[in-house]
Amino acid sequence: MIISMRPEPEATPRASLVGTAAMGALGIASVILAFAPEAPLLTVLVTAAAVGGSLTVIAHIAFARPLLNLLAQERSGRHHVDAALEQARARRGFIEQLDRAIDMADTEDEALEIVGRAMAMLLPERDNQILLAPPDQPRVTWAIAAGPDGLDEPLALGVAERCSSLSQGRTVTVDSSAELDACPHLAQHGWEVSSMCVPIRIGEQHLGVAHSAGPTGDVPDDEARRLLELVARRVGSRIAGLRAERRPAEYVALDPLTRLPNHTAVQRRLRELLDSNTPFSVALCDVDSFSGYNESHGADSGDAALRLFADVLGATLRPGDLIARFAGDRFLCLFPNCSSVNAASAMERVREALVLEFALLEIDPFTTSVGIADVSDGAGVEELLEVADVALAVAKNQGGNRVVRNHFGESHLTG
Repeated sequence: MIISMRPEPEATPRASLVGTAAMGALGIASVILAFAPEAPLLTVLVTAAAVGGSLTVIAHIAFARPLLNLLAQERSGRHHVDAALEQARARRGFIEQLDRAIDMADTEDEALEIVGRAMAMLLPERDNQILLAPPDQPRVTWAIAAGPDGLDEPLALGVAERCSSLSQGRTVTVDSSAELDACPHLAQHGWEVSSMCVPIRIGEQHLGVAHSAGPTGDVPDDEARRLLELVARRVGSRIAGLRAERRPAEYVALDPLTRLPNHTAVQRRLRELLDSNTPFSVALCDVDSFSGYNESHGADSGDAALRLFADVLGATLRPGDLIARFAGDRFLCLFPNCSSVNAASAMERVREALVLEFALLEIDPFTTSVGIADVSDGAGVEELLEVADVALAVAKNQGGNRVVRNHFGESHLTG
């Protein structure tokens, strides 16, 4: 991406118009004197100035105003691009710090400390806590204050209060704890607050929520929310791995390159959703011409591309969505309670996020293709994956770098 850095020609159009008007006035005066040499000089100059002023107004309306508007739009567009790049650069730096911190977390307490410090970085002016929940209950019973130095000692809430974020399995924000549907546990703050709760899941169970409270009407922005969701997802996976080391029989294998679950975990989750009649969509996606990419840029670059793709998927999709490395360069994304149309929109956001990352990182760019299937008519796991695979093949045959939605026979190009 090339961004022009030439100086802003703010005054140039106006200066040019004034000069042109002056020259025009002199020209008009010359013409009048040529045809009416006996005319008084003062009258000639006044007439020429009036005509020149009129020409200036006409020229400003016809030429200068559109040009100035165009320049303003260009500056605004460049500002938005710069802001997006700066945000993506900050996001990449945060994710790199997060990865290093998780690699060093050898215990569950150390992993939870990462959540506390991350909340302090992302939401420094808010009251941040981790609220812990009993196994398989959408209620919180303990509160741990979070700050720049990590976590304080746990404090019992005294009563198990219901949490909407745990009940719904997704991030929940409210503008005011006085709202009718606000969580009862917000009463612990003692005054009216806004709130955001991000669920922390360990496999199929919830550990609790990352909870942030602040002034009424002031909820965290989308970027902070997405990054905190990524933290919760990564820390949950780390704790799941630590617990699996103590219970090998229940181990869920994680791909060593991308730190994502493997295909076994996602297929098990697929069957659970089918058994419970939960609507969902799946997306199969991979790097276009990955073998050629490896040959051209080397295996290390290929590994870096897969890690970047996994990072962008994790940072862009919802915390309740399951992302797994399915096979080779192929990834599978599972979207509970999500139509194929919304899943396609989510994957388009992933492709857009990749473009921003390429502008920041020293990595050879690549494109991705996505095939999406919807289980609304109750197909089995094998048939559903086959339909998604067909949609992915259609995307490839149409040139790649696109999302194709295939609802049991119908293909829809979305990118």
